[in-house]
Amino acid sequence: MSPVKNATFFHVNDQRPYSPYSLMKLGDVIFVGADDNPFWSYYETPKTLPVRESQTGVIENVGARSWIRRVRNGSIIPDNLPQTAAEIVEHFYLFGRELVMELVRREVAPTAPSRQKCLWLTESHAGAEYWLNRIGSGRIVELRASGEIHRADASLLMGEADAFSQISERARSYWRGDLTERREIEVLFTGRLEVVARLGARIGATVSSPGS
Repeated sequence: MSPVKNATFFHVNDQRPYSPYSLMKLGDVIFVGADDNPFWSYYETPKTLPVRESQTGVIENVGARSWIRRVRNGSIIPDNLPQTAAEIVEHFYLFGRELVMELVRREVAPTAPSRQKCLWLTESHAGAEYWLNRIGSGRIVELRASGEIHRADASLLMGEADAFSQISERARSYWRGDLTERREIEVLFTGRLEVVARLGARIGATVSSPGS
């Protein structure tokens, strides 16, 4: 963890369906860290899928696990099984990843900003452009920041369903601030932010679930 005061950072600001916040405007002052961020708050909403009852035609929402079981036993024949299955896997993959990351943070770097409460920043405009291309939509904003940061290599985040020991060791490296050759640098921030400029935008498809 490193303290910063009136430091310049950049952020890819995007409006996602699961976020209650409006897009940042010039002059906005934002306090980060007291509440869960939209990325983590997304998981306060149960993962359900609509199912139409064949007899009554009534649509009900069922939990993702129940949905998969009903597909398996043949009581549901989905229109697009591969896409829906991929969305369910991604949901629980990210949920599990962030649980592991928070568990390891408390062990390795308990004073570092939590991924569940932080805002993600970059230290350069070029770094923000990299993440803008990865995310696919949004607008880069320049921010003046005072608070706490943790610099980390996002390439260390869990990528596959590896052994728990491997996932945990990668998480420890992330919270130690280790760098790989790939070096996807991200900055976790909590504290006070002021929007000092709105920069280039890129419009793309908006997704319905969080990702990093």
